Amino acid sequence: MVWSKIVSISLFLLVCSSGIGYISVLTTTTNSPTTELSESVNSLLQTPISSRNEDSQLISTKNSALQSVKDIPTISPSSQAVEQAVDSSRLFWVPDVSTYPYEFYQINATLKVNGPHSLIYSNTTAVSDPELLDMNDSFESLVYPTITDFFGTPPDIDGNNKIILLVYDIDEIEYGFVAGFFYSLNQYLNTELHPSERYSNEAEILHIDILAAGNMDTVAHEFQHLIHFGHDDDEETWFEEGASMFAEYLIGGDAFSGGVGTDFQDNPDVSLTYWDLGGSSVLANYGASYTFFLYLAEQYGGNLIIKDLVERSVNGITSIENSLIQSGYDVPFVEVFRNWTIANFLDDTSFADGAYGYYNDSVLVNTEYTYVMSPLPRTENSVPFWGTDYLKFSYPSELPFTFEFQSESSDGFLVSIIMKNTTTIPLNTEVIPIMITPDGFGNFSTSELNITADEIYVVVSAYTEAGTPDHDDENPAPAQEYWFIVNPEGIYIAPGTLIYLDNILNLSNITVVDSHGFVWVVADGATYEILSSTGETTGITGTFVYDSENQSWQALNIDLGTLSQDEYKVKYMFYNTTSTGITYSEIFTTIISTTQTTSASNSTNTIIPGFLAVFLIITMGAFTRSRKRK
Repeated sequence: MVWSKIVSISLFLLVCSSGIGYISVLTTTTNSPTTELSESVNSLLQTPISSRNEDSQLISTKNSALQSVKDIPTISPSSQAVEQAVDSSRLFWVPDVSTYPYEFYQINATLKVNGPHSLIYSNTTAVSDPELLDMNDSFESLVYPTITDFFGTPPDIDGNNKIILLVYDIDEIEYGFVAGFFYSLNQYLNTELHPSERYSNEAEILHIDILAAGNMDTVAHEFQHLIHFGHDDDEETWFEEGASMFAEYLIGGDAFSGGVGTDFQDNPDVSLTYWDLGGSSVLANYGASYTFFLYLAEQYGGNLIIKDLVERSVNGITSIENSLIQSGYDVPFVEVFRNWTIANFLDDTSFADGAYGYYNDSVLVNTEYTYVMSPLPRTENSVPFWGTDYLKFSYPSELPFTFEFQSESSDGFLVSIIMKNTTTIPLNTEVIPIMITPDGFGNFSTSELNITADEIYVVVSAYTEAGTPDHDDENPAPAQEYWFIVNPEGIYIAPGTLIYLDNILNLSNITVVDSHGFVWVVADGATYEILSSTGETTGITGTFVYDSENQSWQALNIDLGTLSQDEYKVKYMFYNTTSTGITYSEIFTTIISTTQTTSASNSTNTIIPGFLAVFLIITMGAFTRSRKRK
């Protein structure tokens, strides 16, 4: 059992976290060797970081500048390690990555360079000795000190404190050229593996193709995987690949090359945490993960937080939340995510203490939908968990803009309004987060805030609680449905009569009137939902039907027997393509009994009478006030 578990983890990392994917596949350019960190990395290390509270508002006190890059201490080789002589040869097991399950074969490679932290082996004359010497110089002077400073110390299973760069002609795969990979099987002793899987070289090895021998981006990318595996051997794919893409950036590489930048720019609704491995969206996945790690480093502690994240054994979102708390940042992950999505669109560090932009790279995603109609009828859309939709509304700045949002589930949504004034003084940009109620409703109006803008954007994201296994790498992230209306016509709902008796709820005598005084007898949607007193859904929903005899809407025989004794309320929602209305009943109390009922007034049943002529006027006023409060 133990053997099978170890091998499965290794193979997962080979496929998902090792660079046997599009990034290494598409990387073919080479970097000139250098002995200095890039100017952008130095600026990243010196950028002051500001603390934020849980509402992401600026706190005036700023932290001190980030810690400078530390000198890497000289490490003496282990007394148990055998010193390798240049020009000596060694047999290596390598996987044929064009097969699955992987077949293994041996290559005989010669040690060409023995450096302070590296051993470069090659089995080919396709890469010259001077080229391998240049490769070693770049690794020792740039890659090793930079990557270890940000990501930590590499493992050392063979006790020699060195990384083997194994240069050979890697087998091609069906969908591209493999520039390099890290294979975690080499991090186990063969005695730990099942006899049929004993192909470990028991060493720290980065596999580098002959065509990528001078490409330090590939080496840095795979070196990060090796270090990460030494601290956390089951990290989530998006997290692992984001760290490795960030590693490419740190040594001066262009992490947006090979189509990564353009794919993310054109497909910003891709999920941050669910990866479409081998699919059409994987390049956009790489772009999202890279920018998120760059954003974390710039906003929340530079190399200090990145190293802390890698060294944590917990994974993904939970790891980030724990690291933020440990680093003194009182901000939940969902707010970091919200600000990151806005930064991807605005890339403007001139306001909000730089929270909505980047200092060291340029990121500008495109809007996916542009709407020009007003009023805009009910429009349905969807977005995956931890994905983002960017909506643009072309609308005259002199007219009020009202936006109503409703999700189709109880899962979380983040909605923000971006108001840009580009034509009149003062030119400015405002970002306004919209409060979404537990039942998924939110609204916004420029008339209430006295704001004018010639460009209006709405940013919509779906999220789940940290640690929720909402998806995996074989199944797509569920699409979260939502809809919105722009400048809807108001309607008013008189809740009528609510009767709760013996665990059965009856709703009747409900009247719906639009702003012109017309009474609704049909609707595109007429629904109710039972909520807790604080607005969380109970999962009990249904539809109203129109009772022509009594000229009102009703929903009868609603079974509440599954609810515990507590306080609840009913959400009423009616809509058509251009109008929407939502209101709530008074709070009532359930009791676990088949013979008794109770209410807020302790009567034997709960009856809220519907004197419609009077109650309609009261409800209209209350509903109007409640809409303004949201």
